Amino acid sequence: MDSAQVLIVGAGPCGLTAACELLRHGATVRVVDAHPQAATGSRSIMLWPPQLAILRDHGVLDEALELGIRPEAFTYSTAKGRLARFRFAGDTTPLILPQHHTDRLLEQALNALGGTVERPARVTGLVQGPDEVTAQVTGGDGESRTLAAPWLIGADGAHSTVRALLGVGTTRTQARSRFLLAEGNLTPAPTGSDVEYVLTARGGLVVAPLPGDIYRVSGNVTDTGDPTEDAVQALLQQRYHHDPKISDLTLLTHFVSEEFLVHDMRVDRVFLLGDAAHSHYPVGGQGANLGMQDARNLGWKLAGVLGGRLHPGILDTYGVERRSAARQILHMTGAVTRVALLRPPWNGVRDILLKSVQGIPAVQGWYTAKLAGQKTAYPNTTLGSPAPGRARRPGRLSPAATVGRPAPAWARSEVVSSSYRLVSKGPAEQSTLAVRAGRLARSHPVATHEHVSGPREECVLIRPDGYVAVAAATPDLADIDRLLTAVSTTRPALTR
Repeated sequence: MDSAQVLIVGAGPCGLTAACELLRHGATVRVVDAHPQAATGSRSIMLWPPQLAILRDHGVLDEALELGIRPEAFTYSTAKGRLARFRFAGDTTPLILPQHHTDRLLEQALNALGGTVERPARVTGLVQGPDEVTAQVTGGDGESRTLAAPWLIGADGAHSTVRALLGVGTTRTQARSRFLLAEGNLTPAPTGSDVEYVLTARGGLVVAPLPGDIYRVSGNVTDTGDPTEDAVQALLQQRYHHDPKISDLTLLTHFVSEEFLVHDMRVDRVFLLGDAAHSHYPVGGQGANLGMQDARNLGWKLAGVLGGRLHPGILDTYGVERRSAARQILHMTGAVTRVALLRPPWNGVRDILLKSVQGIPAVQGWYTAKLAGQKTAYPNTTLGSPAPGRARRPGRLSPAATVGRPAPAWARSEVVSSSYRLVSKGPAEQSTLAVRAGRLARSHPVATHEHVSGPREECVLIRPDGYVAVAAATPDLADIDRLLTAVSTTRPALTR
């Protein structure tokens, strides 16, 4: 597709999500990946409800649910036994699904939308002009060719070529941790489907169930030699409160984890997302999820600008919002990791605190909601939410953007929409609030209106990515009017 509006570099879950989101909002894309075939292996294994909503919207959620496992809880233990168990509710329950399945399902969705992935195609150079980005690409035959598009997305992972070619700076922490990772059979196998974090004076250990009755075992180590099955067995014996035998390994590797965040997620006509833009400690499977939400945030905005519906300035909110989200995740994963790896005597204090909070419902709910992305909030931006304090929910996901308990009627969206949804609520369909909301939506081409029954009156403006932009509890809809006027490329029409 030589006339594609967006060139996407990288066909992992983040690049594929970006391609699918752009296509469903009306843009055209070209996807290239440096590898000769789709990557294999489990890699990222956990999808939280907002990411399951992406799979739902692209028609592949049912197959994902059939392939994956829904864990009941995260359990924190010591080598002597359990400290705390945080159970998931319906709208916070993740899905354990090896990444090669996620990649395949998203590529399947891409194909259904008319897109394909070109492999192998390695980007070796970038030049930005006033109206387009030109990429030098080398194919499997060694021949080099030039691809050009008005916009480019770098989703090519932690060792991103696009980021390096742009020369984007990063903020990195000094801490780097080395982890041993293995997958195979455990005998005897743990009971239940919990993901277990074992915290000991020697370090941490994660034991997670995978589809096919195998388990992932991972722990921080100081050994820099080649990983061995004996080393994995030693980790289990030293840190696990059971004494299982690991065998029939399907994966055995080392990896180094570090924290970094790029200074800019947009450089002129190039956007960075996923691991190309940020990295964090492997806590709670947040990596692919953070990147897939980068893609969802950018997709509707860029497609709206390309389609002439949205003001180009809305693209400036991408980096502001997603860097804020990344900082929130880095803060959480860093804090959890540092607490998990505490040494004596502080680990004893940690253990006492964990035991004391596990029975408090408010703490249980807050922590699982935090992991599930429900506490991630966007800051105020010129073309984003109104100033903090002006509404109850701006900057947070609406219930329609998660998969779990049924969303309230006001939050549901039965069809894919590239418009803002202005939803009025209240007992009377022809109330002053509902009438004004309908009139306001008709005056803005980027908005639609619907009314749902509810015990009290309220008006909620929901963005195409499922985030609440404005919530108003009175018939004064000035904040909503101002935001829709700011994001639109057309002046509001006067309607009666």
